[in-house]
Amino acid sequence: MLPQNHFLFGLIVSVVLYLVFPEIEFLGLVVFLMATVLIDIDHYLYYIYRKRDWSLANAIRWVLRKGKILKKMRRKRRSEFYIGFYFLHGIEALILFGALGYFVWDGFYFVSLGFGFHLVLDYIHQIQIMDRIDKISSIYDYFKYGKLKFAK
Repeated sequence: MLPQNHFLFGLIVSVVLYLVFPEIEFLGLVVFLMATVLIDIDHYLYYIYRKRDWSLANAIRWVLRKGKILKKMRRKRRSEFYIGFYFLHGIEALILFGALGYFVWDGFYFVSLGFGFHLVLDYIHQIQIMDRIDKISSIYDYFKYGKLKFAK
């Protein structure tokens, strides 16, 4: 799912959270909204790692191009490819930021919730386009999908 869609859905959920739980501070809602989008920084970092290029514009084009290539394939064939390893997209990041919320700053709870919401949207999107769900565990995905062909 594209970042602008994550932002739109995150904004809607932020407003709903504010209406349902008015005791939530504005900063918490802003952190939640930012987290729903900024989790995708790992896509950019993966691009830097793969291509040794720091250009954000090139990274965006690269990700969009890979998405178009996969969408042109038959659904069953898509399952033979992986797009990349995204270390923030998994239960490990949710646990880490949840623990940071407990031990360091309550705002990290909102980071964890924002990441979790982002992942739910990603799962819905993957169900629509793939025959599998990735990004449940970064560690599991690394070992399982690292053996698949890379979508060039």
